[in-house]
Amino acid sequence: MAEFLRIDPDLITAAAAGSAPVASGEPTAAQLRTWVVGLPARDKDAILTDLITSGDSHPRSRLLRRYRDAHPADASTPTAARTAGELLATAADLRAERERLDAERRERDRVRRERSAAAARQRHLDTLASDQPAAWQRVDELIATKKPREYDSAVQLLVDLRDLAERDGDSGLFQQRLAELRAVHARKPSLLERLNLAGLGT
Repeated sequence: MAEFLRIDPDLITAAAAGSAPVASGEPTAAQLRTWVVGLPARDKDAILTDLITSGDSHPRSRLLRRYRDAHPADASTPTAARTAGELLATAADLRAERERLDAERRERDRVRRERSAAAARQRHLDTLASDQPAAWQRVDELIATKKPREYDSAVQLLVDLRDLAERDGDSGLFQQRLAELRAVHARKPSLLERLNLAGLGT
């Protein structure tokens, strides 16, 4: 019972929808119509004549027997409806498939977001690369304000310059300039702490 309660009712409904109903063994009207249309004219004439002249009070039964003789596959043992256990198993399979599809969708979304963020990052670094001297000057200006918020902006800009240097193979030059900057501002512990937390140590 506990297992049943964990199954989404919608999945039970979906599983039941796929279950084969109990067959009555009777051919459908469409099957009979197709059979009658396909009969040769002489057979149709014989059937009508027999219906009119025969003393049999159950012509429908005789015709159904004749249909079944011509279509033995349609008279096979009816398929029983699936049991509750089978419905639960099918519902569990449907749930697992739904969860798999959801996981794949989430993964696709994650990859798409990461690619979009990476592309945006590269565009930002390309813009920064167009005028690095101005960026370094901006760092000096932000630090000169001696305001914590501007320190944060300066550190973020230095992180961008570091990533750009790593991308373009200029890490040595960046580290040299960073060391000079730390030496100049050695008496600003708040700034140095921010640099260290950002991975901009010596």
